[in-house]
Amino acid sequence: MRLLLKKIIDTPGISALIILILILLAFQIYTGGLFFNPYNIELILTIWPELGIVVIGVVILMIAREFDLSVGSTFALSPMLMQYLFAHTPLNPWATIFLGLAAAALVGLVNGMLTIYKRIPSFIVTLGMLFIVRSIVVALVTRHDKADEFPMDFFIYDFGLIRASFIWFIGITLILGYVLHRTNFGNWIYATGGQTEAAQNMGIPVNKVKIGCFMLCSVLSGFAGIIQSFRAGGFVLPNLGTGMELEVIAAAVVGGTALFGGYGSVLGALVGALLIRTIDNGFIMSRVPIEYFRTALGLMIIGAVLVNTDLQRWAQGIRADKNSDKKDTG
Repeated sequence: MRLLLKKIIDTPGISALIILILILLAFQIYTGGLFFNPYNIELILTIWPELGIVVIGVVILMIAREFDLSVGSTFALSPMLMQYLFAHTPLNPWATIFLGLAAAALVGLVNGMLTIYKRIPSFIVTLGMLFIVRSIVVALVTRHDKADEFPMDFFIYDFGLIRASFIWFIGITLILGYVLHRTNFGNWIYATGGQTEAAQNMGIPVNKVKIGCFMLCSVLSGFAGIIQSFRAGGFVLPNLGTGMELEVIAAAVVGGTALFGGYGSVLGALVGALLIRTIDNGFIMSRVPIEYFRTALGLMIIGAVLVNTDLQRWAQGIRADKNSDKKDTG
């Protein structure tokens, strides 16, 4: 029984899942049973994927012991560049989407190269990139009347309760969840973040792993931005994604991802993102001032770190007791 309890505790995101269930029940009671109405569920399932896709990329990067504060700007860069190219070049919509994602990949590559080979902390590199990319986004602002020519239905078609974006979200989740938890590359990511020097001694290409995680994080951010721009009718505002970097880091931490690398999961990313969107939506339905949303995020970050730390210590205590029992038996 204790071993089963330890296994549950060791799973990243369990504490966030418990908090999520409690918050869902609280909002359902506080709103007089309106929170779980079909329209509100559809709304949450519509806005969850756009944040969740970004959070998955950030979680994988944090497992590798790096940060990316430029995800909000990259979130705006891909759709803005896509829109600019479509308005000013003869390129077809699919080509502009590809180039928008390629630009995001380039941002991730630059972030990774500067962090790894110039030995600049990723916090500083990506903070600078946040401002650089945002200025590029503002410079690319353009207006056109050809938004309906984009293949928006392929990404956001409304099936009723869910949209195509939710299917993309689930697909990305399953693929990256398999890669992270069932492949050698996933083991390399955990080893790189958990014990970098030991991973290098084992022959793991630590630098390439980290750069790959940076690029993946940026591409997912750009892709999520494209989805949100399509949901907005194919138009992009220059402030798109502003402040998102704080929300995704909050979702990652609340979802159980360690700040110092080597620990986290895709499940935790999903739960953390859903928790953020649930609180945001619940506050709106409850007519709570928006200022308290930021307060809730701050409290959740601090609380999640404290709870996850205590749970991990508890799990280590169970492990130590087990080893002690084995020695006594022996």
